[in-house]
Amino acid sequence: MSESASNGKVEISVRASNQTYLVRQDGSELRIGRQAGETVLWQDETVPVADLPDAARNDLETGQTDGPELQRALEAIIQAFVQRGG
Repeated sequence: MSESASNGKVEISVRASNQTYLVRQDGSELRIGRQAGETVLWQDETVPVADLPDAARNDLETGQTDGPELQRALEAIIQAFVQRGG
């Protein structure tokens, strides 16, 4: 997992199903995007930050984007997204 800044927002890279996905916080929501070359295809569906487990939410709030709890939570979100056909 790595992070990059784009438009002043933190994007957290998550690798799943041999593809790179990005998770970006937009206020109280997490937005999922799929990397397609130089372009990111952002999904309309969002995940409320409040739905993250407490430890993962704390990692996000304190800027520890590589924290193990946040990493596990984001990987689970991406896996669910992939299984639904995202």
